[in-house]
Amino acid sequence: MKTKFNGILTLLLAFVVQLTFAQEKTISGTVVDETNMPLPGATVVIKGTTTGAATDFDGKYSINANVGDILSYSYAGYLNQDIPIGVSNTIDVTLEPDSLDEVVITALGIKRKPDEITTSNQVVKADELTQAQNPDVVQGLAGKVSGLQINTISTGMNPTTKILLRGTRSITGNNEALVVIDGAIASATLLSNLDPNTVESVNVMKGANGAALYGSEGSNGVIIVTTKKGNKNGDKFTVNVTSSVTFESIAFLPTIQDRFGSGWDGEYDPNENTSWGPEYNGASMPSGTTNTFNGGDYEFQNYSFIKDHIKPFYNTGVTYQNGVSLVSGDKNGYMNLSVNKQNTEGITPGDKYHKEFFSIGAGKTAGKLSISANITYVTNESKNYGGGNVYADLMEAPANIDITNPVWAAGNNEHNWTLYSENPYWSLKNRRNNTQNNRFSGVIDLLYTINDNISFKTLASIKFTERSRTRYVNAFTDLRKEGFHDRTVTSEYKTSNQNYRDIYTDYILNFDYMLTDDISFKSNLGWNIRDIESKRLGTSGEDLFIEGFYNIASPNGSSNFVDDGLIGDQRTKQRSYAGYVNLDLGYKNYLYLNATGRNDWTSKLEKGNNSFFYPSVGLSFIPTKAFPSIKGKILRKAKLSGSWVKVGSVNIDVHKLSATYTQPAGYPLNGQNTFVSSVSLAQKGLEPEFITSTEFNVNLEFLKGSRITLDGSIYNSSNKNQILESSTSYTSGVINSLVNIGKSESKGFEIDLGFTPIKTDNIIWTNRIGYSTTKTKVVTINEDNDFLQVDEYLANGIGLFAQVGEEFPIIKGTGYQRDDSGSIMLDVNGNPMRTENFIKLGKTTPDYIINYSTSFRYKNLNLNIVADYRTGHQYFSGVAQSMAYNGQTIESAEGGRHPFLFPNTVVETSSGSGVFEPNTATLTGGPVFGNFHKYYRDHYRRNSENFIYDATALKLREVSLSYTVNKKHLEKLFISDIKIGVSGRNLLMWLPKENRYSDPELGDGLGFYSTNPSTRSYSFNVNLKF
Repeated sequence: MKTKFNGILTLLLAFVVQLTFAQEKTISGTVVDETNMPLPGATVVIKGTTTGAATDFDGKYSINANVGDILSYSYAGYLNQDIPIGVSNTIDVTLEPDSLDEVVITALGIKRKPDEITTSNQVVKADELTQAQNPDVVQGLAGKVSGLQINTISTGMNPTTKILLRGTRSITGNNEALVVIDGAIASATLLSNLDPNTVESVNVMKGANGAALYGSEGSNGVIIVTTKKGNKNGDKFTVNVTSSVTFESIAFLPTIQDRFGSGWDGEYDPNENTSWGPEYNGASMPSGTTNTFNGGDYEFQNYSFIKDHIKPFYNTGVTYQNGVSLVSGDKNGYMNLSVNKQNTEGITPGDKYHKEFFSIGAGKTAGKLSISANITYVTNESKNYGGGNVYADLMEAPANIDITNPVWAAGNNEHNWTLYSENPYWSLKNRRNNTQNNRFSGVIDLLYTINDNISFKTLASIKFTERSRTRYVNAFTDLRKEGFHDRTVTSEYKTSNQNYRDIYTDYILNFDYMLTDDISFKSNLGWNIRDIESKRLGTSGEDLFIEGFYNIASPNGSSNFVDDGLIGDQRTKQRSYAGYVNLDLGYKNYLYLNATGRNDWTSKLEKGNNSFFYPSVGLSFIPTKAFPSIKGKILRKAKLSGSWVKVGSVNIDVHKLSATYTQPAGYPLNGQNTFVSSVSLAQKGLEPEFITSTEFNVNLEFLKGSRITLDGSIYNSSNKNQILESSTSYTSGVINSLVNIGKSESKGFEIDLGFTPIKTDNIIWTNRIGYSTTKTKVVTINEDNDFLQVDEYLANGIGLFAQVGEEFPIIKGTGYQRDDSGSIMLDVNGNPMRTENFIKLGKTTPDYIINYSTSFRYKNLNLNIVADYRTGHQYFSGVAQSMAYNGQTIESAEGGRHPFLFPNTVVETSSGSGVFEPNTATLTGGPVFGNFHKYYRDHYRRNSENFIYDATALKLREVSLSYTVNKKHLEKLFISDIKIGVSGRNLLMWLPKENRYSDPELGDGLGFYSTNPSTRSYSFNVNLKF
């Protein structure tokens, strides 16, 4: 009986316990990160089941579960945490970051933990890139990465830029950073045309380490772009809609003197396009050519100064961007579709730009096979002014000219404010360019997992670019030939087609082993094949048989095939092969070794001499993980790294080893044709140039949540065996031979400070300041000279040069002759004497660049600012030189254009004597007004030293303000996210007071008139997610 009672009691007890544990209740709480910030979208799952919930925008959740169940909390980038359910109905959870989950896409798409990277790099996230709605990814990087310079070469609706990392290294070779998109080599042009909304991140590798796996093109650093693939929240299907409108206006115009107007030698001339007339007096004066519409009389305007008189000529440019993207899946299976359309009306009347972007990508992992592919198609068309430079033509107009005068604005070339140029309104309509580009790129990535340790990958890409260009000029017959000046224009038509094809393929065998519990081993063995082919065919003709009929059969004159970059017949082909190895060793979680080796074979060099090998090695050490005791409340993390890299590069054009032929101007002539051989050839046995660089880096994180970060990098490199020109005997028919002789050395450092002064539930304020400096010094040029001109400006008394013992590049040109004490030397007439040879006038590389970016978030409101400061360098203003000839500069009007005593000068005692004495009486620019004009025209304007300016600039690159609608207000809608914003680009620019004439950032140190003046823009945008 007792036994039976004990059994019943046991069963009853078990039943009570079962009832207790099976009692379901509601568990709620908040999931936050290590800084107590809520984690929206965190997953809460009852372990062992499919029952779960997700946190809301404030990190709150609620789930029904039983006592004794285990809740598993997870969030991307954070360590999972399991908590059993007890008596409490509230469970608040703090998740810690999972540093092992954080990866950076490096060369060849290899994913590395930040601790494993041995070179300096900086990642720009998608939201940073698109915060100011810049349609150009390249320009969107400006001011955001220390050591990165985005130089604008030409302005306009589709500007041309140059990407430089850590300055210039090669004297005559390519110094631009390599662009890689989704693992395949691309170009800066393709990156500029990429829809910024499709970019997930941009990893900027600043050193030469990328060259080990991408080849010599990566020796100047690599811009690694990763596009979006699937959703972060798994297989949820989302639709993103973006729409923006941008207004663009002129931000900077040269400052023009306000004392003197139209004329020559001090006399008023209604037809003159220079400002050497009398002083302004407000009187009504005849202007421009005679007007046949009012009986042959002149137009009359007040002879008064008009500030920024050319500004009304320009429009407010407008750009509309609209895009839709469809995203589904995750890294195990995804699909992306993106369509974007851009329409731009430029600030120059009649200029239009249209771009359509289409991209589709998909990926799937099925067992051991993973496949991903992406196809991008971009088509754009620009219709713009096809004459010389309308900005330069407009600037010749004296400041008393009202450019908006209806007679001139009507666009009849018979009527203009001057005899010496076309009516710009007529030119805009009758000199036109039409350029259409079609760009296709496809990338396929196959990965087969052989076993847990070995996999094989194939990455193949193909890029096609087709460009069609037409240019026409309509005829104008000047019947009046007023002032004996004939402004007749002959009609003309040019057309060309260009095709470019680039096939790039990698075959990679990957190994991943844990040799012991503490030692990891990874290796990649690869083989690369690249084949590039280009074709260009163009022709032109004059005197169209039917005006307005633009066809190559229309010209009465013979066709012209002279190669001017648009017309001509050119075909090139090049091929390269490479074998490479990448080795990674890790010890525990704090010591990493990386080593690479690559051998290239290139068709640019002759057979038997076209193979070259280059290695690299790097080391990374994390002291705070090796010695946990040094990690505390102040120092949270420390990383030390360094690398040594040697890179080979062949910086010569295709087919440079063989003679190429061009047709000279004027041929065919009388039925006879001829071709001229190239005057510059590469020497036999030409070898690659080699860059050897060393780099040391330190990365520190302080305070909880890494509220303060400090990153530093110091580097130096030696560029030997550079391929430069050397003079040869004229009897050979070759003027210059390319030989291995040049050498340069570079050094510099970068410091980045990040700090977050405020981080609460509602307010986050983050800041980042970057300081970078780099200097390249020329060691050797060639056996004949200690200097070499490296630009294409052969006139104007100015140029960019490499000079032994100097920084590279420097500006050289004509300057003042000075005696031993530094006094300027004048001839007997009081005119300053110019140097016969070019002298150093300045350098184009800044002493340092400071970048600053800040982000301030209050609840759902976010403010971002990006600015940078450059100083310590100079530039030549071709704009100021042209204005000086036209009498428009401030300096030309100072002193009332009277003769003056040139300060700090000595004067020649008699002509040709070579004897000088301190100048106390001899005047310059006298004794009459015409002599002052002659001095300015023939002496001041021809002395390049007068137009060297301090290139210091502080620019407010971006300001953006956005608001994200609270998700609580969208719960009953089918919209999951709404974000609206306003932004501005290039809003402010501070220049030294002396620099009144041009933006020093336009050009490479030689600042001539660009396509358009510098502009600023304002954008309004809305982003919707469904």
